[in-house]
Amino acid sequence: MNPVDAHLGKRELSPLSAAEALDSFEAGETATTKTKPTTEARSAMRGAIFDVTSADPPNVPSRDIPEHWPRRGCRRRNVCPKIRVMRRAAVFLMVALTVAGCASDNDQRGRATAARPTLPRIHEGFTLLPCARKNPARGSTLGLEGCAEHEILRTDKTIMANERAIFVLLHADGRSAFAKAERSWLAYRAAYCDARASSYKGGSVAPVIFGTCRATINRGHLQNR
Repeated sequence: MNPVDAHLGKRELSPLSAAEALDSFEAGETATTKTKPTTEARSAMRGAIFDVTSADPPNVPSRDIPEHWPRRGCRRRNVCPKIRVMRRAAVFLMVALTVAGCASDNDQRGRATAARPTLPRIHEGFTLLPCARKNPARGSTLGLEGCAEHEILRTDKTIMANERAIFVLLHADGRSAFAKAERSWLAYRAAYCDARASSYKGGSVAPVIFGTCRATINRGHLQNR
């Protein structure tokens, strides 16, 4: 029986036998027929080859499959591992590029946030003492210190409110310069009043000198607006 007809009709040939028959037809060495296989028969034979070479699990030992037979996904055995490696490398590269892109975006957002000018926050480190309303109590050291602290906090709030009002009216460059100037002013206030109070270091009047100094500088800063 013609092996092509056997495969297409009665299917008496196994996939391996049908594929071998195609080899015989293409080589012109078949003893069963002198007729070249039709396009339909050739397609069927190649389908048989693919059935053999792509079976999972394999239904034919790999040593019995000719090297030149085409395979689904790759035509040569030594090509398949290379393709798998290349695919894995491509996936790894895509993941790496995605992670790098996310890291770059986060870095750019962090830089933009860090570069955005912000106003300094005025924070006083003292514990607020009471400010007595009666004159005798106001004349004591603690009274003078407490009243100076209340004056500092009151003027601090006014200064910060004025800073915000000015800040929103400025462009980016102006905001950066203004915020830098206000930080410099705070540093000057702290250094100057520390120097004034250092002359009375260890004495009970030192906190009073320090407090009145800050309150005075605050009032002067508001007058310069």
